[in-house]
Amino acid sequence: MRRAISVPTVIGLWLFAEVIVFLVVVQSLGLFGAVALGLVTSLLGAATLRQLGVRALTGLRQSVHANKASQGALLDGALAALGGVLLILPGFLTDVIGLALAAPSVRQWLGRRYGNQPRRARREVLDLSPQEWRSVEDRSLSNWP
Repeated sequence: MRRAISVPTVIGLWLFAEVIVFLVVVQSLGLFGAVALGLVTSLLGAATLRQLGVRALTGLRQSVHANKASQGALLDGALAALGGVLLILPGFLTDVIGLALAAPSVRQWLGRRYGNQPRRARREVLDLSPQEWRSVEDRSLSNWP
């Protein structure tokens, strides 16, 4: 039986990974460089959160006024806001995920992958023997493209 991982375990592993990545960045850039980079990404996160939040709110407002409120606009705004928050939080792993969520292409891919958008119907293949099918001469009777 597969056992679920508890939330405190996941948080502990995440913090451990953040410390390891911070030490690697300190080795590469030095302590001052690592701290400066962390502050820059936090400021970038605040600006991103403000910009993307305003844009998402405007888009959502326009879709509501046009009676076309969609879950896609709401999901895109939520993912953009999450990306901004992750950029504000200290840690380079959260910064990487936050930068990824700031990219519209990543948000669109996540929306298609995990959103409640209708998926394309798969075409089923019917395997018929020669006695089970017939040719139709009049193409107007056929629904096939």
